[in-house]
Amino acid sequence: MPDPTALEPDEIIPPARAGSGKQQASGTRQPSGLPPVADLRGLLPAFVAKWLDDLLRIPGTNIRIGLDPLLSLIPGLGDAASTTAGAAILLSAVRHRAPLGLLARMGGNMAGNALLNLIPVIGPAASIWYRSNSRNNQMLQKHLAGHPPGPPSPQTKILLALVILFVLGLLVAGIFVWIALFRFVSALFQ
Repeated sequence: MPDPTALEPDEIIPPARAGSGKQQASGTRQPSGLPPVADLRGLLPAFVAKWLDDLLRIPGTNIRIGLDPLLSLIPGLGDAASTTAGAAILLSAVRHRAPLGLLARMGGNMAGNALLNLIPVIGPAASIWYRSNSRNNQMLQKHLAGHPPGPPSPQTKILLALVILFVLGLLVAGIFVWIALFRFVSALFQ
């Protein structure tokens, strides 16, 4: 007998429907602020994108901010943490056999965001508008909506290793940028 208190996946994040966010044929409205997902395969990427790019609304504005720009304020470690979390979307795309062109665009979005975040203070502010994780999630959801589930891709381990190397390089680069900035500022005051 099924558990009556168990949540259905559609109660957490409803699947995409025609006219998403508008009046549905059944007379119900899809809750606003929830990203549409193609099916359960798109649940993790939607969750990650929401937390990294759309978690909170800045009071008095329509601007939404996530953990990505906030984590990027922590020198080195924050950039690596937000890029690692965003890599879950890319790895999900590899796992679901997204085409190489789509993977390249998603990787470019991640790299662009990571490079923006290396610029102290200005980079995290620009990251609020760049929203690479939301862009990647939207591209993946479009791919998942048009393709049935298949077996995981064997290239997942290779991409995972490349993402780990990229994140480690980003961590080192972020630390060097902050050290150079600290030395520059301290030299000004001597």
